[in-house]
Amino acid sequence: MRMSVVLLALVSGAALCLGTGCAPDPSLADPYEANDYFWPYESAEAPPFECPLDPEAPLGRKADGTPVEAMNDCVPAVEGAFPMCATFDESGQLQISWEGSNGFAMFVTEPDATVPMAPNAPVTDGDTFWAIGPIDFPTEGFPSPQGYGTLAEGSEDVTEAHSGPLGGAALEAGRCYKVTIINNAFQSAALIVGWQ
Repeated sequence: MRMSVVLLALVSGAALCLGTGCAPDPSLADPYEANDYFWPYESAEAPPFECPLDPEAPLGRKADGTPVEAMNDCVPAVEGAFPMCATFDESGQLQISWEGSNGFAMFVTEPDATVPMAPNAPVTDGDTFWAIGPIDFPTEGFPSPQGYGTLAEGSEDVTEAHSGPLGGAALEAGRCYKVTIINNAFQSAALIVGWQ
């Protein structure tokens, strides 16, 4: 008896969905248009990544409006899994922008330094000027862009753990720096930046 009740409930449920209110009208030209059957949706494709560059001042402008001049010795080519760029905002702060997932960690080091992918491993083969990582794990990470010396919500200064000064070192014109972003997908990208 119990089996027939369950079977009856299943058959009854199936019968209820045979009406026009249960399935989309197959005659609809575009099933993703707003209609009685579907919610409209936004495309999952993100717009292409573009660095906020001024063609006349690719690294940005100083407070007085003059362009920040790049150092020829610092090759700004990005290496890694996603595009990124470095610019200076109007206050003179270095801003790092990247495409894709939120950042998990950020390192600013000497160009030849090796940045670890493991959370508790130190930077090797070069000095660390500033580094941030998550306070807790898992984390939502921090969004692009990220300013040098500014702690994003949910991140902490980990420069000392990588043999640098707490709070980071002041960046100077006339030398090259490597900026590395490790994102929440545990992919990394790096670029070299320098100005005069």
